[in-house]
Parts: sequence; structure tokens; C-alpha cells
Amino acid sequence: MEEFVKQNIQPIIGIITALLTIIGGSLAVQRWFHVQKCDRLADQHQAEITALKNQHDTENFNKEKQLSEARQKLEHEFEDKNQKYLTETQKPLIQEVKLVYVRYLHIKSETAEPAYRKFITRLGETIDVRSEYQYYRFNKFSNSNNSITLIDRSTGIVEPRIMFPWRKLAFTDVPSKKSRGMLTQDIGDSDTYFSVTSYYNGFKEGDEDVGMKMEMDTQVARMIADFSSIEWLSLIFTKEPDAYKIELNGERTKLLGLEEIDDGIYHLEVSNMKKGESLLIDFHVNWDYFTDSAVPKKTKHKK
Repeated sequence: MEEFVKQNIQPIIGIITALLTIIGGSLAVQRWFHVQKCDRLADQHQAEITALKNQHDTENFNKEKQLSEARQKLEHEFEDKNQKYLTETQKPLIQEVKLVYVRYLHIKSETAEPAYRKFITRLGETIDVRSEYQYYRFNKFSNSNNSITLIDRSTGIVEPRIMFPWRKLAFTDVPSKKSRGMLTQDIGDSDTYFSVTSYYNGFKEGDEDVGMKMEMDTQVARMIADFSSIEWLSLIFTKEPDAYKIELNGERTKLLGLEEIDDGIYHLEVSNMKKGESLLIDFHVNWDYFTDSAVPKKTKHKK
């Protein structure tokens, strides 16, 4: 055995050396492939990180751009609204238009039979209606920075309705709510107001006029009185109505601009009125023509 080893030691050493060389080469190759794989993975990972960073940067840029644009838009809108507000508040407050349209529905003397009976909820009572007209009031101002007091006054009963801006009647106490012939309502914060008031038994002998007062300096004031729903219209007036402008000191100035635009429909328009001035139309009614049935006496008319 010893002799065999001595004789074959060199070949054995050669074989072992060759095996070690092969194993070492194989490990070196494996290490090289592993290093290459690690490098590729590292490059891929770095590329993914770079792509994610670029995507994140792009998204952040777009978001910041959108936020900047939105902020600029809001700033412009705020500036526009602020400028509009300043323009509105600095503009002199005037009443561009005041229009009153009065439509007469019933006219009967105080001794005649009523046209009908009506329950007034606010007063909790039923009344005999002999005369009735609807008073439509429209106000247009130069801006909404204002407040006005609507006043309805009559020798009969008034029932106002605030149509725009819509609101229910408001009363500070019970006595004011139970008032028959005068109601006031404070409204504001609008450039337009519209109300409708029913006047019951307020058009009677000695109280045949109708008017309106300017809440502010007014560019155009217009009144329309409509009797077209009244029977025997051609018989009830003794003469054409008169129109007046009532100055701040109470002095009456007769106006010539009143016109009859249709049978029983009268129109009056006046420009550049001052705050506190009023317009008034006075009608001349011959109450002797009315009977209990509210039809003028034909025989009396023939005399």
C-alpha cells in the first residue's frame, strides 16, 4: 500500500489539484453570475426608484400647479367680488323705479248691501266688503345695500303681502298686529321689492284718492289706477281725476301728465323725485249714483 502510494502520489496530487481547480473555477463562475445578478437587480431597483421618484415629482408638480391655479382663480374671484362690493357700496343709493298699480274690484256706498263678506284672519273677524282694491307696489334700487319701511294706510282695513323677497308679516307686539287701517313692515338687503296689499272699505265718499311716497331719491315714479273691472264706469265719475305732486313741505303741485290709456285706466309718470315727496291721484265720484245693489240709477242718469 505504501509502495502504491509512493508510486502514485504525484498523479493523486494532480487529480486533487485538478478537482480543486475545477471546484474553485465553478465557485468563481457562480460568484461572477451572482455578482452580475446582484448588479442587475441593483440597477433595476435603482431604475425603479428613479422612475418612482420622477413620477412622484411629476405628480407633485402637477398638483402644485393645480393648487396654484386654483388659488389664483379664488384670488381673482375674491378680488372681483370685493371690487363689485366696493363699487356697489360706493355707488349712490337711489330708487331707479317705483311703480304702483291699483286695481279696483268693488265700489259701493257705505249704505249699500255688501259685495260679499270676508273673514280677516289677522283680526279674527268677518267684515262686510263694499269697496275693495289691490295695491301692487314695486321698488327697484341701484344696489341691495338698503332697507325700507312699507306703509299701508287706509280708513278701512289693509291686508299686505310681501311677495319679494318672500316673507311673512312680522309684528313687534299684539296691538300692531291687530291694527285695522295702518300696517308697517321693515324689509331690506335687496335691490328689488314687490308687495300686494288688499284695501277693504277704504275707497268711500270723501276718501277717493290714492297715492305713493318716495322712500329714496327716485329716477322714475309711475302710478296706474285701473277701474276697468267696475260696472257702469262711464257714470260714476263727475269729471276727470286730478294728479298732484306733494312737496316736502306739504304743498301740492297739480300735474298735467295724467292720461287715460284705456277706459277707466289712468297712468301717471314723473321723473327725478326727491326722497319724501309723494304722488297723488284724486278721483271725483258721484256717490248718488249708487243704490243698494251697487248699480247706478239709470233713471237718475237720464235726468
